[in-house]
Amino acid sequence: MVDRDEMENNWGCNLVQTTLGFASRNFHDLDQHVRADVRGFQLHKLEISGTAANEVAVELSTNYEYKRCLLAMGSYSGGVGKMLELTSTKYATCGLLSIPADPEDTGTSCQFQTVPMPYWVVSSEYPAKMRKEVEDKCLLQINKRLLLAKLAGEPFKAFFLELLLAGNGGELSNTFLKKLGILLHKYNIKVIVDEVLTGGRVGPDMTMTTKTPQEFQKVVHFITMGKITGCGLILEKAPLKPREREEGVRGISTILECGEAWQYWTEVVDRIRKGKPAQRRRETISIMKVNRDEVWGAGCLIFTSKSRPWVMKGLKNRLLPMLENTKIRKHTTKPSNWNRSTLCGTLAKQTGKWLKHAEEINRDRWPFLSELVDYIWKEQTSDLTWEHLEKFIGTEKGEEMAMKLQKRTKMEASLRNGKCNRQARTYIRDALCIAVQNAPEVIKRVRVGKKRMVKYRITRESL
Repeated sequence: MVDRDEMENNWGCNLVQTTLGFASRNFHDLDQHVRADVRGFQLHKLEISGTAANEVAVELSTNYEYKRCLLAMGSYSGGVGKMLELTSTKYATCGLLSIPADPEDTGTSCQFQTVPMPYWVVSSEYPAKMRKEVEDKCLLQINKRLLLAKLAGEPFKAFFLELLLAGNGGELSNTFLKKLGILLHKYNIKVIVDEVLTGGRVGPDMTMTTKTPQEFQKVVHFITMGKITGCGLILEKAPLKPREREEGVRGISTILECGEAWQYWTEVVDRIRKGKPAQRRRETISIMKVNRDEVWGAGCLIFTSKSRPWVMKGLKNRLLPMLENTKIRKHTTKPSNWNRSTLCGTLAKQTGKWLKHAEEINRDRWPFLSELVDYIWKEQTSDLTWEHLEKFIGTEKGEEMAMKLQKRTKMEASLRNGKCNRQARTYIRDALCIAVQNAPEVIKRVRVGKKRMVKYRITRESL
């Protein structure tokens, strides 16, 4: 059995414990601290938990359309509620760490809305060149998914991710985040950063988001936090100028009291400014008798290459100690299968699976639009006709795709004057018309030559 003392030290849900009176503090008081400690953001709302905060942030970003939110591979989006079916990480998968699940082991919504991400940890067996190649592949797939959804008239509105995977400590490089920010800005995507476990634990500031490249910070609209305040917090990007007050609106309200959260926040900030996360990390590593090379993660979010058999399954290779100087019990540890090298290799392997899965999802949901996107990426010419696209796809392959699409859509998509047309040519024309209608800045219909022949012009600069 795991007693309360061990769980508080190892899981760290209650980072600060106090019995001081704080009931008089209100929403405005906590908001002032948030604005001062997380530059560029303000307090939007308090929720009962971090998972609830994630749900609300997705709802606000997508206007309650969950299917319009993309999620990063490996994000732990919630253990209960609406976010559960979007979770792509299995708890304690493969034994002692929570590793991104295989695509086929996730729910239908998760399979469609999850995109590959190049999470990694520092390892001599994973050089920068290899990491950059994987990052470029992930960016290409994200770009394709966003473009396909836009061409189909089903654009995504939000992107949900963790900067540091809570289940295993995988990170994203600043180079990748910079490029990702530029890409998401082009598609007007709002980013939600899940810092329920990392906010307040990694130091030296309250969140990791404020240390990311400016290009990425620019697209972050919501940060969700939890644990450290005893409830879920939703931080939103502060407007550059005060919003005009609507008539009849009294202000932001919340179902929770803010006094306790205010007290926790102020005490955690005080400990962060005194360097407690780094100090606590050194103390924990020393007590556990683990070499620094065998440890990864940031701040108080610690992962080790040795497991502790006396704690519950799923926590054996990770430590989330309290910031306070409470005792961590000394026990024997034993080597595990996880270290920097094996974890990095596993993350790269899972990224490869999700890259392959992303291509399959694109072709299954938008078969002809997917071919059109491939044509846009591969071909150099700016002019396109449906005959060019038909030749690019191939008649045999096109007919096969047409029949598959007819079967999946129960032939509704193929009706022409009350008759079913199985020719791929019909779908190719439809794909071009749909693309022109939904993304004229990418591809538009023009007439050229003396005979005013109809062609489609591609503007790759808009991608």
